[in-house]
Amino acid sequence: MKLLAKFTAGVALAALATPAFAQSSDSAAGGEEAQATETDDGSSLSAIVVTAQRRAGDLQQVPVAVTALDSESLDRRQIGNIEDVFSEVPGLIGSNNVGQSTAVTFFLRGVGNTESIVTVDPAVGVYVDDIYIARQGVNNFGFYDVERIEVLRGPQGTLYGRNSSAGAVKVVTKDPSFDFEANGTLGYGNYNHFLARGSFSGPIIDDKLAFRINLMTENHDGYSYNETLDKNVNDMNFFGARGALLFEPSETFSIQLTADYMEDNSNSVYPSNLASLPGEASSDSLFRIFSDTEQGNLGKTWGMGLTATWEIGSATLKSISGYRETQQVYNLDLSDSVTPIYELFTDNDSDQWSQEFNISGAAGDFEYTGGIYYFREDSTSYLGNEFNLRVPSGVADPPFVIIPTIYNEQYIQTDSTSYAIYGELTYNFTDRLSAFAGARYTWEKKDFATQFFVGGTPAGFDAEGQVLAFDNDDLIALNIPVELDFEEFTPRVGLRFEANDDLNLYASWSRGFKSGGWLARLVFPTPNQVSPFPPEIVDSYETGLKAELFGNSVRTNIAAFYTDFTDLFNTFTNVNGGFSGTTTDAEIYGIEFEGTWRIVSWLDAFANFAWMEGNYKGDIPAGLAAVLGDELQRLPTTQGKVGMSAYYPLDGDAGTIKANFDYSFIGKHYTAITNAPISETKYQIANASIGWERADERFGVTLSCRNCFDEEYFHSLLDFSGLGFAPAYPGEPRMYMVSLNVKY
Repeated sequence: MKLLAKFTAGVALAALATPAFAQSSDSAAGGEEAQATETDDGSSLSAIVVTAQRRAGDLQQVPVAVTALDSESLDRRQIGNIEDVFSEVPGLIGSNNVGQSTAVTFFLRGVGNTESIVTVDPAVGVYVDDIYIARQGVNNFGFYDVERIEVLRGPQGTLYGRNSSAGAVKVVTKDPSFDFEANGTLGYGNYNHFLARGSFSGPIIDDKLAFRINLMTENHDGYSYNETLDKNVNDMNFFGARGALLFEPSETFSIQLTADYMEDNSNSVYPSNLASLPGEASSDSLFRIFSDTEQGNLGKTWGMGLTATWEIGSATLKSISGYRETQQVYNLDLSDSVTPIYELFTDNDSDQWSQEFNISGAAGDFEYTGGIYYFREDSTSYLGNEFNLRVPSGVADPPFVIIPTIYNEQYIQTDSTSYAIYGELTYNFTDRLSAFAGARYTWEKKDFATQFFVGGTPAGFDAEGQVLAFDNDDLIALNIPVELDFEEFTPRVGLRFEANDDLNLYASWSRGFKSGGWLARLVFPTPNQVSPFPPEIVDSYETGLKAELFGNSVRTNIAAFYTDFTDLFNTFTNVNGGFSGTTTDAEIYGIEFEGTWRIVSWLDAFANFAWMEGNYKGDIPAGLAAVLGDELQRLPTTQGKVGMSAYYPLDGDAGTIKANFDYSFIGKHYTAITNAPISETKYQIANASIGWERADERFGVTLSCRNCFDEEYFHSLLDFSGLGFAPAYPGEPRMYMVSLNVKY
């Protein structure tokens, strides 16, 4: 708490003494785009409306640390999927999960999860139009026709519930329009990079029924070269579609039906081995590969949503229904070797249903939000492991010997059911001072079943030629529970003070939790290694300042936080080639800054920055202490981004020049909880774009590049160096594109 007090003082002094950058309007926290204004001369940033509190509110008055990006900002910053959002949010880092191009892993304020097995839930909740997406195996959604993205930092246990212990990412798509709209983009770049997007919207029945349809495809050749297979790898092959119908029979009632489909069929992401055995080929580049495995990653997801909205006086009542199916099939060579040491095979299928009833509104000096929630998920998973263990021979020729192949297969089924009731109430003591309090109570049940086979072949995906090593009966005999029940109370309280029309301050305490589950990814037939783990509980103390200065030409938001974790969940690799997990108590604290400065009517500067520290706490068993490093995984002390965005009108009807440049950096951090030196990484990325748009905005052309200076870096690494391999997964190299845009 002393740290929090120091942070609070620092926040106030920094904001009052330095008219630095200001928070954006159209991009909320990432940079206001120059054409959106409140005044005729375009010198002010316009207001930002977010739904972080499950009701519409001005970003500068919402007592939550939230970053938002609108559709214009998504376009200018070259944000085409969830992975591209990371550098826009202070305290957020992430990447493709190891080898899985369809899966994104988030670490927000130092908390996240790299394990995508169905028995483990993520710590950052992803929501599309207020519908929760449970599995991270196919969560790298392509963005097109998106109204905005909101990233809520810190635990969101009251209004968003389970599995949002680190924060929440909200994708808000565009509603159907009763005016005809048509937009399209065609792009081509290096690596045969092809992009096509189209969106159409308009009325079916005037003022009553409207539709919106969007389609997107993107593909490129591989940017890494596989010496053994003699071809390029790490390609992309994506297709997505979404449709929506909006029915408004009256001014107070509406129903919106949505459906979406996304498929990515690529050869996964090949790693480069940074710990080769003697005699093995070694690479001088992360983009030079030696694996003889034909990797593959197929991710498919489709879902439907039905949202009904009633305006009843000053209250808004919503019914939000959602259904989603997700499938991910992949095979990975984790060793990058001519004779693979470790290959992993996976086939995950998940179905989820959710129903929520929500009410929000105001009455006198009170504002309120409340609701009830139901969630159900059924998942099945196939996991295969193939080993060709090699050890040094002690002689020059051959330099190593091969231990015969080990092949195991595991089948897992999990069912989860969750119920919750929640509410939050704000009382306005005066026009300047308000207090808020809320809580959520969650009931949850999980069931687990597994079978583990030895022998067989990875081509089978069945039990032919296999021997059953153990199943649920063996777990029960060992007193390992196959059913888990959770009940959790997650409150939130705080104060908001409006010092003047341009300065808001807030302080809050909140609790969040991530569901418990089972450590169940096994390599060897040892049923006693299947173990349940408890839910992750976090208490978060946060204080923030939101300011608009110099006639709203500067907007700056600052937040300081202290989070106290009980049973923080971590995963790691162990010396025998397996994957393990553990829970420990920990504390993480930091300061975050976001801002935008409208220098002139056509030019904005923007920035975000985070400083974070963390450490484990409490009594740590000696065996676990030997595994944990001094620093938490994926917790850089510093990270940030700076940039400028221009929208310069030419004389007469000559059109407009649009330009954007940004530079982001991620400071030193470890991708492994062991803090193995080989897992240390840091990187910096520069992006830029310049284009011209016709005066009527009907046509434009843009030249853009990402990672313009071709920084070579890895974002993930699995440390199996004791077995002779440590796969490092590279970020994309320089990618450039020319695109044509049309609007009607």
